[in-house]
Amino acid sequence: MRISLFLLLILISINASAQSLSPCWFSSPVTQKQIGFIGAASPFSSKANGSLIASRQRAFEKLLTYYNFKSDENVDFTKSTVPLTSDTNIVFSTPYVDSQAMYSYASIEKTDAALKEVQQNWLIQNCPLQTCNFKGCSPSWLCTSRKNHLISVSQITSNPAKQLEKTYDNAQLLLQYISKSKVEDYSFRVKSEGKFQQWGYSEHKGQITALADKNNLLNTQNCQTPSYMFARYRYLQNLPSNKLDTINTKPFPVWRNEPSFNGTVGVVGIFSGITADGLFSSAIEHAIKEGLLELAKIKKINIEHNYQITSNNGLYSIAKTTMTTDTTVTAKLQDLKIIEENNQLVIYTWLLEANINQ
Repeated sequence: MRISLFLLLILISINASAQSLSPCWFSSPVTQKQIGFIGAASPFSSKANGSLIASRQRAFEKLLTYYNFKSDENVDFTKSTVPLTSDTNIVFSTPYVDSQAMYSYASIEKTDAALKEVQQNWLIQNCPLQTCNFKGCSPSWLCTSRKNHLISVSQITSNPAKQLEKTYDNAQLLLQYISKSKVEDYSFRVKSEGKFQQWGYSEHKGQITALADKNNLLNTQNCQTPSYMFARYRYLQNLPSNKLDTINTKPFPVWRNEPSFNGTVGVVGIFSGITADGLFSSAIEHAIKEGLLELAKIKKINIEHNYQITSNNGLYSIAKTTMTTDTTVTAKLQDLKIIEENNQLVIYTWLLEANINQ
């Protein structure tokens, strides 16, 4: 009985260790020596090799888009290496399957024999599965700003295999907002105080519209929590900028209170709580929008204020304030910080104004 229990504990330990490992490319699809692309599909399919073909095809399409390649439609995705041109091959990894999806990795095969061996070793190498820990800043890129990079996120989707793709869609949207946005905001407040009455009324409406085109994005790092997937993306076109070619040189406690930087106007957008759709990506979007609104108000705001005092039938006063903003802003997402306060996540976005010729 003791022997059986001992063996059972060993098996549990081995199984737990195995579950904490994943291919290194899953957490770091892009390194200094390797550029690759991850495709995801449902791990279940009624067709033979259906999941394998779907995941490899999606990785393959990302590679074609990045390199602006064209390919023959008749590609056999069941093979680990497929020809792209007469002198270029695409190599696929062995698929990685977790409880939610099947993932495949595609990259251009190295032509040098030594580099090809390094590449093959990379495709089969395992690393600890990256779990997002904001308090511990693990992995470190969660708390480290880098030029031309942004962090996106997606909650578990109805089809878990699409969670990684959703981080890409969310990153596109966030980048479009900060690249160029039209901000329209209207705020109206009226307050009356008198001997026999006291009342107030306020109204606010606004709209922020992304005007920029989509950008080419490269997924460089990933990490997960039980409910979320966070992904770091590098955008391949420089945004319009003005003295913004430096990465973040301020720690979070400093830029939260002093957002301006090197003579450039800066603002902080904050969001906490739950959005109407319940999506964490929407919460980040709201924090960015709040920062854009503050930036627009600094750039252009019209304020009309009326105050009246009347003494007929009792003294009373009435004050009316109208504020309107209608302008176009461009900003750089200099840093994004997510912390836990009172058992809920709070999102801070640091935006710097980018001047462009309009």
